[in-house]
Amino acid sequence: YQPPAPERQPSVTGPADVVAAMGDIRAQDCEHVAVLYLDARSRVIDRRVVGIGGLRASVIHPRDILGHALQIPAASLVLCHNHPSGQSDPSPEDLRVTRQLAEAAKLLGLELLDHVIVAEQEFKSLRELGVAL
Repeated sequence: YQPPAPERQPSVTGPADVVAAMGDIRAQDCEHVAVLYLDARSRVIDRRVVGIGGLRASVIHPRDILGHALQIPAASLVLCHNHPSGQSDPSPEDLRVTRQLAEAAKLLGLELLDHVIVAEQEFKSLRELGVAL
């Protein structure tokens, strides 16, 4: 694995940066789950789609996300997925998966910085909504 040169790595300072990096999944007609892997300076070192589901759901497992984070190695990560419905409000399942991933990441010395849900015209940051990560 060869990360991009440091001067070419975008930084992630908030949800708008995540949306900019994940813009291609906004208009997908089925759910896509992607992860931004960040270095210690919050620069993107990798971006991966880790799950593609149906119209309403995608199954992801923390091992699929965190295993790669340990290999590259990342210091932190941001989870992002789209809601093809056009509504970016988190579902109970979104909240459950976020909490599960945040706990697993902490055990491995990683930090889940945010989970951003994008729809075609809007987005929601779980961190900004006050969800404990």
